[in-house]
Amino acid sequence: MRSDGQRVDALDNRRRLIDGVELALARDGSVSLAELANLTGVSRSTTYRNFATAQKAIDAYIEDFLSDFESSLCPTAPCPTAPCSTTPG
Repeated sequence: MRSDGQRVDALDNRRRLIDGVELALARDGSVSLAELANLTGVSRSTTYRNFATAQKAIDAYIEDFLSDFESSLCPTAPCPTAPCSTTPG
């Protein structure tokens, strides 16, 4: 367990599912939870426990993508809404 109480394997499964959304969307432009479970090797029950619908899985992927994108633009900002303290060089 991590210090925040989340199990490492549960976080790993969620990460695999979110990564699987990207693969499924790149492959055929859509994703179902059954396809996501098969694609990632995560059980269907775990997949449904993480995401009630395919849209929620897609939303998690988009949120994760945008968070990574914001971090790459401003890696020193303490939070996503804080102004960037770095200047282009």
